[in-house]
Amino acid sequence: MSLDTYDMNELFDVDFTTTKAQRLDYGESLMTHAMVLTGVDIVDDKSTKWKVENSWGDKVGDKGFCSKRCLDGRIHLSNRCQKRSIDC
Repeated sequence: MSLDTYDMNELFDVDFTTTKAQRLDYGESLMTHAMVLTGVDIVDDKSTKWKVENSWGDKVGDKGFCSKRCLDGRIHLSNRCQKRSIDC
């Protein structure tokens, strides 16, 4: 059944909108992917790149690891579904 068949918010006069964090808190969603920052390269007291471990296993990247550079003070992480940036 399509989730947009009925406008549940309007039907019940309740806002059912939740964030990803809220869905995780209440068990409505699961973590399916993780990336762990495992190392950093520091030049002139600034981080320039990070070593990242990917939860998809050693078949992805270099035995499960990749290197991400800092661009404009941010690390840009991406996968097929979403893109994220975090401060360096």
